[in-house]
Amino acid sequence: MRRIELKAVGFAMLGGGALLVGCSSPFFPWGTKTRFVQSVAVDEARGLVFAGVAWSGGHGPPVVEVHVLAVSDGGEIRKVGEIGDYGGIADLWYDAASRTLYEAMNYDGLRVADVSDPENPRIVGSHSTPGEAEAVVVSGPYAFVADWKAGLRVMDVSDPENLREVGAYDTPGYAVAVAISGHYAYVADWEAGLRVIDVSDPGNPREVGAYDTPGYAADVAVSGNHAYVADREEGLRVIDVSDPANPREVGSYDPPGYVEAVAVSGRYVYVVGESFRVIDVSDPENPVEVGTYNLPDPAADLAVSGRYACRGFGGRSPGD
Repeated sequence: MRRIELKAVGFAMLGGGALLVGCSSPFFPWGTKTRFVQSVAVDEARGLVFAGVAWSGGHGPPVVEVHVLAVSDGGEIRKVGEIGDYGGIADLWYDAASRTLYEAMNYDGLRVADVSDPENPRIVGSHSTPGEAEAVVVSGPYAFVADWKAGLRVMDVSDPENLREVGAYDTPGYAVAVAISGHYAYVADWEAGLRVIDVSDPGNPREVGAYDTPGYAADVAVSGNHAYVADREEGLRVIDVSDPANPREVGSYDPPGYVEAVAVSGRYVYVVGESFRVIDVSDPENPVEVGTYNLPDPAADLAVSGRYACRGFGGRSPGD
């Protein structure tokens, strides 16, 4: 099978952190402060990357900045705007149709920003959550938030200036990531594996199936009848979810180190952890690695769009 040549094509300093288009190298000391790229999202049509940059040090709470970056076809990156705040940031979700950025803000819940003008992004709404907002995806008028110990939270975001929670399901583990396919939410629930939740009635989500992966389910992506789970030290797990009530593992790929984040596009699954790897899953029962890029530092987030992949630094540990 032909291997894919991977290379970093662009680099940008983000207030002491850094991002590579192709991959990113996000951990840089800056005096007494530490800055890192924690989450990424991509607007391919406008050539924009949104990067959640956090730094801490000295006294006071950590500072979070969402940097808006313009990326040229040749990989040249320049910062065009930013959103600053105090708190924490765990995940970004971008809706290209409305040019809206959704931010999972750890203890500060969900935040919504209008980024129609990249040079002047503005916060338009926010809503607290009872846990720690670790990840967010949006489908239709609803945002689905993986809220750590508080499970899955469902927010009505039809009016971004007046967000409201309409439903919730308390998963048995720690909800750290979520993917939506059809009327099901697939939650990476840390030590409790993959949980399948019926959200056809957003006000009353209910679990209909589960698969206990062998490791710590840190991220999930869904395509067709398969869920791809980043299972930390147990690598990539391929779960057949054609019957949501009875998910079953049909394949796996265990690279050196661990897998922290996963994305899927077409026949390829992209994973990051200690390295960036491209896996051909055209035969889901026999995943085959077709490309590798060694990273200078570990990664915890991944966004794939067109020819480019971006990743951000961070990480979770059992019991955090």
